Amino acid sequence: MQVRDIRIEDYHDFVNSLVDGPSESAIASLRIDWLASQDRHHYRDPGNGFDAEVRFNTAQVAWTGRTETARYVSDPAPTSATLFAEFGHERNGVFF
Repeated sequence: MQVRDIRIEDYHDFVNSLVDGPSESAIASLRIDWLASQDRHHYRDPGNGFDAEVRFNTAQVAWTGRTETARYVSDPAPTSATLFAEFGHERNGVFF
């Protein structure tokens, strides 16, 4: 998956973003390479109206962002470490 030059807001910190505090315009780009395994799982919970068919994965990500005053660049994608990655189909709510 690749996203180029998406307009976002830079809130400078997490708490400021939660309260929609002061921000500045920014541009971000990212690339995610998903490496699917054969480790498939099916989760179904009729009581909560949830059904999912997923594959556990690894993912490598590279990211850049810039504002008028700063530029941020991640390390190269091959150096990233996957803590958790999952890809699949999910149905819930009125779509269950």
